[in-house]
Amino acid sequence: MKGKLWVLVPVLILVSGLSAQAQTPLNLPETALRLIAGSIVDSCSICARQSRENAFQLLDQEFPVGGVFATTDSCFLVRSSAAEENELVLTCRSAGKESLPLLIFRFHTPANHLVGISPEDFTLDGPVREYSAAGPEMALRGTLKIVAFRYGDRPSFIYSTNRGVLQVQCQLLALRRN
Repeated sequence: MKGKLWVLVPVLILVSGLSAQAQTPLNLPETALRLIAGSIVDSCSICARQSRENAFQLLDQEFPVGGVFATTDSCFLVRSSAAEENELVLTCRSAGKESLPLLIFRFHTPANHLVGISPEDFTLDGPVREYSAAGPEMALRGTLKIVAFRYGDRPSFIYSTNRGVLQVQCQLLALRRN
């Protein structure tokens, strides 16, 4: 029995570690983005604030800190001309997507990061090299982990009304051309 326990404990540790890195398909959070879009044009400021709060609650569930997400066959990441440095945009198709705030995933490096991002959450060199080598609008497959941002609207993201952008903070775990 004692010998079996020594074999069982490492297996249980390995399995629990794998489940912690379970990947969720990366999709466009349409409901939350539509609530934000509606709040922009709502003439009732209290209603607009409540719509944004409802959207932020949905986004907290959609993009929890530590969540690991992977692109799918119908939803890739691209370096968009609408994005800034270290930002990736989803290619998911959606009716009326143009009227929604732009969803951006921003990763961080030692040379280019926001204050409030932990150095442990910086992206390693491999995915950064793939990002740098990718041309504009080139479809990329990847895996990313949502990271904490101390100065965001919520734990993992910030919404910029000026840019019309919802920026989710992440660490690229893997990135490659499609």
